Amino acid sequence: MLASTLAAGWVSWRIGLRCARQQSRRPAIAFVVVWSAVACTLGLSEWALRSTSMNDNFRNLAAFGHERSPILGFEQRANHLWEQEGVRMSTDARRFRNRPIDAPDSPITVASIAVVGGSSAFGFGLDDSQTWPALLERRLRAHGRAIRVINAANQGHNSYQTLIRTYLRVLPLKPDWVLFYGSRNDLGSQRLPPTGAFFPAEAAPWSTHEFLDHRYPEKNLYYRSLLVFIAHSAFRGQFGGTDWYPLHEPTEPRSMHEVLVANAATYVRNLRTLLDTCRRAGVQPVLATFLFDEDRAQGPFARGLLLNNEQLAKVAHEEGVPLIDLATEFKSVEGKQDYFFDDAYHPNARGAAWIAASVAAHFERWTAR
Repeated sequence: MLASTLAAGWVSWRIGLRCARQQSRRPAIAFVVVWSAVACTLGLSEWALRSTSMNDNFRNLAAFGHERSPILGFEQRANHLWEQEGVRMSTDARRFRNRPIDAPDSPITVASIAVVGGSSAFGFGLDDSQTWPALLERRLRAHGRAIRVINAANQGHNSYQTLIRTYLRVLPLKPDWVLFYGSRNDLGSQRLPPTGAFFPAEAAPWSTHEFLDHRYPEKNLYYRSLLVFIAHSAFRGQFGGTDWYPLHEPTEPRSMHEVLVANAATYVRNLRTLLDTCRRAGVQPVLATFLFDEDRAQGPFARGLLLNNEQLAKVAHEEGVPLIDLATEFKSVEGKQDYFFDDAYHPNARGAAWIAASVAAHFERWTAR
């Protein structure tokens, strides 16, 4: 504040001197006109940005086929066709991933499997016919099992959202099995709240400006304007790596290990509730460990996934539910990088085929009894 006052005083003094020398008010008038024009231009620019899609903080999730949900935060749109990363994706009336048009069918379907989880089950980066739930159904039917596989996964959903979505949208269909495949979206640098209802920051505010207000409540108007936000996005890292928008410090700092352990506990609680909910509905739950490339995934991300897989296997044993330990089966596979996209955890077409074959082998043994 003192610096601003001194600067304003110095500018006023310089303009006063110039007016005195020229015996005219023109320097003062010119200064006022120029700066008024600048202020109006910036104000109009800010207004224009807030009136366009630039102010739509939900647009990133919308690009992934989502719409806002009062209960789940966000959810895939119903009867929706969109393109993501150059791949066409579609959902049906229940907001589930569509079955391929050429999916094999039989006059009689004697059983059904509902796959629930996040984007790795939904089929990020893959066409409808390339997802592992679609390949699982194709393989089971080819081996004489009249089983329908429902891809009820939703991109970006964590275990809490999966639990609620399973209760609301999956169990009313009365599938024979509910197969859970997930854990990635339960990880992060932030501590999950006690309810486990952790949504991406952009899912809550209706606008980018509202998001900035919420994220930086102590900052001034300029710090929270879209103009400065865009400037920051464009020039981030160009000034010695300084982040113009540091995260709001939590009131109770935690180490990353503490965060991972606490989040794993919430993950387990959600899993146990999911298992109980399925059983009460007369549906057999099945758990599957999460696949990722351990050679490329490093740091807290890898440690978190390993921890969640350990907890998932422990829950399966304690609850007496079937476990498909994909992570253990995958250890002997060579060239693991060839089974995932660049993020090292979303299965590509080859990875999806491997998961489908492994899961199918388990269900073929169970249904042969």
